[in-house]
Amino acid sequence: MTKTALLLFAAALAASAQSVSVTPAAPQGTSMSAELTNNGPTSITAFLVECRMYEGPKVRRAVYKYMDARVNFPDSPVPPGGSRNLLLSPAAGADRYRYDVQLEAALFADGSSTGDPTAIALLRDRRQRVYDAVTGYDSVLRSAWAGGGRLAAVTAVQQEHTSRQQTATQQRLDIARRSAEDLVARYVSDSLGQTTDACDDACSQNRYSRILSGLAAWKALVTNGLSEARSPVQ
Repeated sequence: MTKTALLLFAAALAASAQSVSVTPAAPQGTSMSAELTNNGPTSITAFLVECRMYEGPKVRRAVYKYMDARVNFPDSPVPPGGSRNLLLSPAAGADRYRYDVQLEAALFADGSSTGDPTAIALLRDRRQRVYDAVTGYDSVLRSAWAGGGRLAAVTAVQQEHTSRQQTATQQRLDIARRSAEDLVARYVSDSLGQTTDACDDACSQNRYSRILSGLAAWKALVTNGLSEARSPVQ
């Protein structure tokens, strides 16, 4: 066996060791939940779970639960042996549906992955899109601020968001890309405020500094996710 074949075999063994289970719980009044458990030796850094709700033979609704600790600051990895409770249906009448819950994809801290290749690609592409959006909005913000301060930056960020939206399609991958860009755009826009806000020079400079610090921290977080090795899919 060649050295390359040995390396691929070892990577495949590492990927096969990863195991994730998703177990639906019995409906509790008006809600339905499931528990995702990490049975593998490495922390889960991102996952995508699909829940289909059936009424008779027909799918009445599909819900997706997404987590990525390399993109969203509130998210945290699921450690080996750890679990995460997922609320699937807070709506009334949850007990009348039949549920089919399954893992679409999961990414691990060692770079391995499990699940549908398309869903895995979607999670990884979303990381790249967030990185690109953070870098892009940082550049737009700095350029506009240098030319006209906070008010110019508010307008420039709005224009950048509109431009990015116009290039999106309704394809599944582009929906994920668009939501990633929306995430960054909302952070920058909400932090800048509106053109009608009463915000003097000191207030404006404070907002600008906070946004730049936030984007830098976000970029470092996503870079960590992008730097994870990409082992063969399980």
